[in-house]
Amino acid sequence: MQLYAVICVNCSLPNVIYLDLKAQMSLGYRVLHYLSYNTYARKAVGYLYAIEVRIILLILLLLSVIFNKSIITSSSMHYC
Repeated sequence: MQLYAVICVNCSLPNVIYLDLKAQMSLGYRVLHYLSYNTYARKAVGYLYAIEVRIILLILLLLSVIFNKSIITSSSMHYC
């Protein structure tokens, strides 16, 4: 198995959300205070963010089914 490391230079890849340090700190996750700045463990912040976004989209989908209204657009579903 080959592993690749990617450095995001312009961070404008499709379907990618780049979380720089400022964006990570704005999320308010308590785990951030325990992680070093230059560590592989920082990717846990990305996992937490992905889980949070997915839960929010699933709640909106459930609400749209319950109230029979289109809350979620096709452009917001690409995060799932």
